[in-house]
Amino acid sequence: MGPELLDQHVQTLRSRANRYRKIGALLGESTAAAKLAELASELDGAIETLGRARKTIGATVESSHELWAALNLKALTPLKTHNASGASNDGQTAADWRSLSKLWIEEAESCRDHPDKELLAARAFEIAQLAERLATDAGAS
Repeated sequence: MGPELLDQHVQTLRSRANRYRKIGALLGESTAAAKLAELASELDGAIETLGRARKTIGATVESSHELWAALNLKALTPLKTHNASGASNDGQTAADWRSLSKLWIEEAESCRDHPDKELLAARAFEIAQLAERLATDAGAS
């Protein structure tokens, strides 16, 4: 759940807590009114917790965006020199790069309306192309 969606949930919870208080006030001194006041207080606590979580999530999303924006295929390919078997000097194969590409695609799909979506999708495509080149090179030898 991204920060924007969390903001929507927080707003919904605030509205609910306010409704509970208003309903309780209309019910006067009753057991139901007391229970609604208790629930509203619990929601207030949850809202505070979500606010702290939102700050953490927002900072993490921003950090990941900076990372994705800074990464390029050259930074991801310590395999510039690979042998004929398709394995790099550090043992990565075309299958490893295919797996990396799939994980990258999952990350892109999880970003939905985030600016990282297209960037991650482009990186996933580049990695997939590299994996296929490695597989082709390995098959040609």
